[in-house]
Amino acid sequence: MASLLKNTAWYTLGNLLPKASNFLLLPLYSEFIPPEGYGIISAMNVMQLVLLIVFPLAINRGIERLFFDYREDLPAQKEFLGTAWLSIVASTFVFFSLCMLLKPLMGKIFEGIPFYPYYFYMLLIVATTSLSLIPRVYLRVTNKARFFMLLSLAEFSVLITLKIYLLVFRGMSAEGFLLANVIANLIFAPFFILYTLKTVTLKFHWKYIKSCFAFSLPMVPTLLAAWVVHLSNRIFIERFLDLRELGLYAFSDNLSQILVFLCNGFMLAYGPMFYDLATRKNQESSQKQLFQYNRAFMIFILLLGFGLSLFIKDFTALLNHRYHDCYKLVPILVLGVVISQVTGFYNLAIYQSKKTLLIMLLVIGSALLNVGMNFLLIPYFGASGAAYAGVITYGGLFIATYILARKCYFIPLAWRELGCYIVALSLIVGVFYSFSVNLWFDLLLKTIISGAAGALVIHFNRRFLGKIIPGRLLKIPVINQYFSAA
Repeated sequence: MASLLKNTAWYTLGNLLPKASNFLLLPLYSEFIPPEGYGIISAMNVMQLVLLIVFPLAINRGIERLFFDYREDLPAQKEFLGTAWLSIVASTFVFFSLCMLLKPLMGKIFEGIPFYPYYFYMLLIVATTSLSLIPRVYLRVTNKARFFMLLSLAEFSVLITLKIYLLVFRGMSAEGFLLANVIANLIFAPFFILYTLKTVTLKFHWKYIKSCFAFSLPMVPTLLAAWVVHLSNRIFIERFLDLRELGLYAFSDNLSQILVFLCNGFMLAYGPMFYDLATRKNQESSQKQLFQYNRAFMIFILLLGFGLSLFIKDFTALLNHRYHDCYKLVPILVLGVVISQVTGFYNLAIYQSKKTLLIMLLVIGSALLNVGMNFLLIPYFGASGAAYAGVITYGGLFIATYILARKCYFIPLAWRELGCYIVALSLIVGVFYSFSVNLWFDLLLKTIISGAAGALVIHFNRRFLGKIIPGRLLKIPVINQYFSAA
């Protein structure tokens, strides 16, 4: 458990820092980027994420699993990685060239946004990011979590400096936001290329790419369908509403994404541990451990979602007036995040049984549901309709995944206990959204209530926490006495 917590911390920081700039700089964005400009940024992020699936053909996704097939043969392992990297570089070049040739067609996806400079900068971001995919996966599969975090910290520092310069001192708005990412990627591209050359053998072997494609290509429709579930609503908002509404929705979604970043760090470390425990002989002990991990993580998610929903109104009050009302969508978006994270636990159960085709069918089905919900709800409820469509989609996906997971390696959740947390925390958030005295009084009362809620959760989970907190803390007499009494 100690290694899980340590790697979770490193991966959380490593994944959070580059993306955290989008959250930490929200006050800056609200001042120097109008909602229309933020709508352009959101639209380009949508395109960027889908092209990061298509350009490398999901080869990087297959490395995480196939790397271990060559653990006993280091030369073959290096040749495998070299083949994968060369394949990604070649496919990226082909797709980048194709996008440039078809730029009139690409420009019709978001008709209100000119191809130059926005689409062009987005394509450069995707192309340069592709160079770093293999090195990033290599750091993960070789458990170099600390180096992963330090690299992310360096990228974060450069990116945030560039964004501040281009937005504040050059006044470049959405163009500056995208250009900062291009420059940052170009700065680090030589490092990723040199690191790749150091860790791989640049030889192309058909047998390696065949095995990689056999694993990764079926993931492409799954990943694209997942993109549809989370991001396709931007296209509907831009078509049915306008770039301003798209910007406000994207701003609200970024506020809720801090919960996703924190959860992803745990899942990056938890996935390998789950499969390790699930394949051991003593299954009674393994399932008890997994049950406790799932329970603890769900409580953690609920508390984070509660805190985010509770304090987000106070945060947006400090922003430019153009973004004040963004807080209204955050609790709905947070609910969707919580549901999707629970679904992730049951996805592990299905993957453990190697029924990956079921995952693909489930995600494609949820994508179709999401498109239908967006088409029905956004014209009538505006951006709120997109948030409700997401909750309905994630809810439907959870139900289907839960039913299928019961026939696989099923680990139950403590639903009765978690249900009590959900009801109590939802009521508190609902009261504060319905009644308000003034900013500072509300902030004080929220701090007291959230502190009391956190203390109660710690008290009721003393026995479990006593097993996982670092030994150095347990040497402190007061802490040791408290947890020993559990």
